Amino acid sequence: LTPPYTEQERELFWQMAQARGVKNIEMEATEFAAFCMRAKIRAAIINAVIIDRLKGDQVNSSPTELQQYSDNAQQIVLDFIKSAEQI
Repeated sequence: LTPPYTEQERELFWQMAQARGVKNIEMEATEFAAFCMRAKIRAAIINAVIIDRLKGDQVNSSPTELQQYSDNAQQIVLDFIKSAEQI
């Protein structure tokens, strides 16, 4: 399936977004958050940016690095839960 934009248009979009301070666009997380809110389910969303879209769409991180990103995100959530319990 061919996207409705050219490669040049794609690059221009990312350059303009970066110039305006955009670092990441996470579409799935907002849907998940809305679902959890409507269902009255407490949830957390943690993102790690692993791709520089100005350099391409391929993940170049090693499996070890990807595991470390996951471990770091889990630790952030656990630390938050522990701190919330103390309040």
